[in-house]
Amino acid sequence: MCWIGGANRGPVEDAGGTSGYARLIEALADPADEDHQELSGWYTFATGQDAGSFAPYAFDADALNVRLDGLAKRLWPDRPRTRRSTPSCGPCSGSSRRRALTDCS
Repeated sequence: MCWIGGANRGPVEDAGGTSGYARLIEALADPADEDHQELSGWYTFATGQDAGSFAPYAFDADALNVRLDGLAKRLWPDRPRTRRSTPSCGPCSGSSRRRALTDCS
């Protein structure tokens, strides 16, 4: 399986649901925000990354596919892995911009 499109990164674990994540995005984007310093420290603690590197609108399909592949291998270790004969023509070639999860193995 592979992910062929998307937008934005996933929310940070324990950010407080959609409203908490929206607040995190807002506070980290504005150094003058009253919660900026506290949420910057929390983000660094929760993720191990500097809050200055937070990119809520970034989407990395390649990184997600690596994680999906690892998950699939753990869930289905005996699954035979076959490749399509013409992967450049398939939906995982990156030619499609629609959001979808498809079986590309």
